[in-house]
Formats: sequence, C-alpha cells, structure tokens
Amino acid sequence: DASLESILQALEQNRRRRAVVIDVDKRVVGIITDGDLVRRSQAASHPGLLARLRGLVTGQPTAVHLPEGTETAVSLMTTPVITITTETPLITALQLMIQHEVKRLPVVDANGRLVGLLGRGSLLRGLLLLE
Repeated sequence: DASLESILQALEQNRRRRAVVIDVDKRVVGIITDGDLVRRSQAASHPGLLARLRGLVTGQPTAVHLPEGTETAVSLMTTPVITITTETPLITALQLMIQHEVKRLPVVDANGRLVGLLGRGSLLRGLLLLE
C-alpha cells in the first residue's frame, strides 16, 4: 500500500528506475517502472511528478513534494509480471526480455519469492561468458 510519494522517495534514494512490488510473503505481485511514472506525469493531478522524474533520471533529486492522494503501488503497478527462476537458462531469459519488451526480469525462488533482478547488461555478460 505504498504511496506515490514513498515510491518516488525509494527510487530516488536507490537510484533505480523500477520498483518490484511484493506481498507480505515476498512474492512478486507487480512492477512499477519509470515508464509507468512517465505516463502518470502527464496527469493534471500530479503537477510535480515530471520534475521528480527528471531528478531521478539526472541523478539530481528535486524537492518537489506530491500531494497525498489515493494512488498506491497497487494502482500504479504493471501486472502480471514476467519473472524467471534461479534455474531459468540465460537464453530463455533473453527470449522473454525480447518477447515482452522488458529491460529487467525479477528473479524468484522455487516458492515465488523475490531474490533479485536480472538486467540486460548482466544477462549479456553472462551469455558472453558461456561462449
């Protein structure tokens, strides 16, 4: 139930462009990307969002605070999330990224709990090491 403001704060503090949304059991239920936030930035109800996103991209956070509203992680997130397991072959992960046009895949364990994120750069380095 994280608010838009708390999501932006977390993204700014960690210098990330995405947040994986998990439930109380650490199972992946959604993902919020910078693209999701850019789409929201056009809304009149979020006049400071574009400035905050600019700060996130440039690495220079702004002091614009967003009014508390009804938007939470659940209302902002993309679902369903394409995930891979710790046992997924790298070539399969690459195929999923291409097929679903995503830059990163959440990695889950056998119980569906989040253990990490696999990005394109790491994936490509792993594939090159296999050759």
